[in-house]
Amino acid sequence: WLAVKQVLRIIFISMLLSAAAIVFIWRTQGAGLNFNTLSTLLHPNLLGALGAVAVIFLWWGFAGLRLKLLAQDMGGQVTLSRAIRAYLLGLFSASVTPAATGSSLATGWYLGRYLTSGQAAGIAIFTIVLDLVFYVWALPAAFIVLVANGVDLGIPGLGWYVTVFAVFAAGLSWSLAFRLMAVKRVLFQVMKLRALRRRRKPALRFLERTRKVLAEFNGMSLAAQLGLHGATTLLYFFHFLAFNMVAVALGISVNHVNIIALQVLVVALSFLVPTPGGSGYFEVALGVALSGQVPAQAKVLLILVWRLVSYWLYFIIGPAIGGMALLRGGGAGKSVANQETPV
Repeated sequence: WLAVKQVLRIIFISMLLSAAAIVFIWRTQGAGLNFNTLSTLLHPNLLGALGAVAVIFLWWGFAGLRLKLLAQDMGGQVTLSRAIRAYLLGLFSASVTPAATGSSLATGWYLGRYLTSGQAAGIAIFTIVLDLVFYVWALPAAFIVLVANGVDLGIPGLGWYVTVFAVFAAGLSWSLAFRLMAVKRVLFQVMKLRALRRRRKPALRFLERTRKVLAEFNGMSLAAQLGLHGATTLLYFFHFLAFNMVAVALGISVNHVNIIALQVLVVALSFLVPTPGGSGYFEVALGVALSGQVPAQAKVLLILVWRLVSYWLYFIIGPAIGGMALLRGGGAGKSVANQETPV
């Protein structure tokens, strides 16, 4: 019950931050939000709404496919539907943790119902590696597209920030994939403390199992690696395209290439924001990024609908998935999850 109260408190704070940010955008960039003018700008259409729903399902589907591909040689208990549920639970966890730090933990927890702890943790870490590698090339590419199309965000030295972030992402992805032994050595020293000594052996065994799983992933064939990076690219492409389709559903004309490139920058920088799910930041950042790309009086409504679809929706989906998982206990994979045999 205490954990539930904490989550509810975080959700309340997130909603307040988002609401305050939306009011800020409305007052500073909403051009007075004249509803008569707004009604002439918007032309909601059912076909666009259906397209938005289809794109969102494709986003979730490729995210689930990536997890399924990673778990395909681990007993076959991670089906596509289970993988999608694990991803959605991760999105909820990202919504209530600073800088989306809880996403992989929640995904790993859910997969742990069907896999060993080392396998689930290995998959969770490797998805972070895949995400970081995506941003290594996608960030510079997005910046180049925006410069080529004459989009100026008014941020001095943005090219340098993009370069530093891409280099940092490359270094972190390499460290997670290939240098987990260094983490193990640090953990060994830290857990020499008397208060932690009893937990040292289990923690080191867990880290060793995780390292072995990562070694298996790093030893995949080139075709398998390209398949994982392809699934990662597609999941992000449909994630970003979903925003565009929401605009289409509202009848707002946008430059799809520019908007996708802007989202790459906005989402990447959100990992540096300490608020739960980037609440407050996303609304303001999108408001600034969309200046000149979307009519000012349609901007607030577009951001509001998008946050409803991409953020607040998971306050319902996440607890439903997590609650069902807890009620069912270990589920079909309970016996597998309790195994501790090396990979």
